[in-house]
Amino acid sequence: MYLKSIHLRHWGCHDDLPIAFDEGLNICIGPNGAGKSTLYHAIVA
Repeated sequence: MYLKSIHLRHWGCHDDLPIAFDEGLNICIGPNGAGKSTLYHAIVA
């Protein structure tokens, strides 16, 4: 299964966050507290 996009609404620290993924490898980077782990948990939920 390939994930093309995700839209987080009121999930963790994200109030409204649409994300479109490119083909291939996508990497999420950011400082501590930016919501990287929250995004991961939303994808696997």
